[in-house]
Amino acid sequence: MAIQANFYDPEAYEVATMAGDITALMDHLNIERADVMGYSLGSRMTAVLARSQPKRLRSAIFGGIGIGLIEGGGPGENVAQALGGGLAR
Repeated sequence: MAIQANFYDPEAYEVATMAGDITALMDHLNIERADVMGYSLGSRMTAVLARSQPKRLRSAIFGGIGIGLIEGGGPGENVAQALGGGLAR
């Protein structure tokens, strides 16, 4: 499996895309179900995974997410903007 990453593509930082990265890693490691813990952006990815593929999770812990889980928004979009703004250099 060849992975090609474009670190400056904002779509690579969509929460659903990054949640898919979790299942891709689980598949690569032959892990059918897992206990998953996320903090902040990791919590958002865990929440998307729990909603879209609940059978892949044995349990989930959401830390540091607060009202963002309900209202949306957050750091995913900011990551792509920071990379495009020269902060990555």
